[in-house]
Amino acid sequence: MSATPAISAGLFPACPTRHPLAAGLFKVARLLTATAGALRAWAERLDAWLASRKQADVDSTTLEGMSERELRDIGIHPSHVGLQPDRWLRDWSV
Repeated sequence: MSATPAISAGLFPACPTRHPLAAGLFKVARLLTATAGALRAWAERLDAWLASRKQADVDSTTLEGMSERELRDIGIHPSHVGLQPDRWLRDWSV
């Protein structure tokens, strides 16, 4: 028993509708499916952005705890550490 290509690909099967209400429900289902996919992608991007902000905060704290000698060894001038404003108050373009 083999499935049709539309069903096996996870798409809605293309078939004529007998009732106008069924056609409307079909369109609503497609819209909700597309909306759910877009919201999931947005949530994944937000999650990745928050994780990168958290890592940046940990990195900044680590750099602030280093001595002047250690900072110079890795090529960072000590006067540049701790000059960034609060990372959570910056605009979204950063």
